[in-house]
Amino acid sequence: EIGLIVGDEYVISAKAEGHRAVETEMFTATTEMAQIADLVLLPVDDQFFIEGRITDTLGAPVRGARVFIQQNSELWETHTDDNGGYRLEDLSMAVVMEVEIYHPEYAFHKFNILKANQRHNLVLIEADGYIAGKVVDADGKPIEQATVMVEAEEDPASAYVYTGVHTNVQGEFELKHIKDPTVSIYAAKDRNYKIFKDIVVNQRDLVLTLMPLKPLMPLKPRPEPTPEKRAAREAKRAYFEAAEERSKTLVNQPAPELSVAEWVSSSPISIENLKGKTVALHFWHSVDFDPHPVRLLDALQEVYREKGLVCITIYPATTAVETVKRHIAEQSLSHSIALDRPTTVIGAEGETFDRYAIGWAPIVLINTAGEITGQVWDDELEEQIQVLLGN
Repeated sequence: EIGLIVGDEYVISAKAEGHRAVETEMFTATTEMAQIADLVLLPVDDQFFIEGRITDTLGAPVRGARVFIQQNSELWETHTDDNGGYRLEDLSMAVVMEVEIYHPEYAFHKFNILKANQRHNLVLIEADGYIAGKVVDADGKPIEQATVMVEAEEDPASAYVYTGVHTNVQGEFELKHIKDPTVSIYAAKDRNYKIFKDIVVNQRDLVLTLMPLKPLMPLKPRPEPTPEKRAAREAKRAYFEAAEERSKTLVNQPAPELSVAEWVSSSPISIENLKGKTVALHFWHSVDFDPHPVRLLDALQEVYREKGLVCITIYPATTAVETVKRHIAEQSLSHSIALDRPTTVIGAEGETFDRYAIGWAPIVLINTAGEITGQVWDDELEEQIQVLLGN
């Protein structure tokens, strides 16, 4: 029993040794609440760890680096020893989505999708370049609290991450841990911003001038959309709203059969033949290609295949087959991937998308009985898979 303040928002979590942590969704306390939720702690049958060695680009050990993992509501951290060694134990996941590494003499690094119970030797890029200076306005007056950052935020190949700073009351800033000889710098204050290109590293007197915004030109009136376009736009908006509600009615119901135009990376698969398996059905939206979810599915299927996990990704019907094949090759994907069948339903990205009422959450989980258990995001995927597999 927990005393709550009416009107305040809460998340209630529970932890116990040897069990997986669990928490409620955020809720607002009301006077009518008699019982919030039953929190069920599942025992952890498998204990996972991640270990390895951290070195610099010359192979020398990096001592005292902070190795940090945060996944859902759980935290783990350690520091490397004199030999650069690290080990994090008692993890609740078999695939670590993100490992962050901090060290005062190196730039911030992060490494994604690392499988547990393996050694991962990680390399920190030495980056001692700097740029210092000030941000001023057109009259040369310092601009306080302007954002200054290297334009390229992340280099996926090296897991090197650039970070930004804010100017002080004198408009001064200093960017550290830059590894390139020349960079582009983004500076902004309120709606004033500018990208300064070909800035040479290792200088302390750089002056970045933010010019005042030019008066906005009056916008030319847009031509009125045709009745057909207006109707199509309204139909698409209504579809997404309806899909969100319809997805709730599919929970605990038999999963619809897949209706795809082409299986790109495997032989045809049917939901009926997958009964007895746990299925993670991932729908890639056409807005942008984020390799993180498909890489995660690949790693999860490899880890949990023997326990009965099958991962499938469905691409929108409008995606070119060459694009799908390029993604598969670039990310070395091995799980089953298919191109959806076109549909006449306005707003849907394919026939299978429509059958599963895909709105925002991109992954549908199906249990061994062939029933939908719900839609999830990638950050909660492994935890939900473990529940379905009985871990």
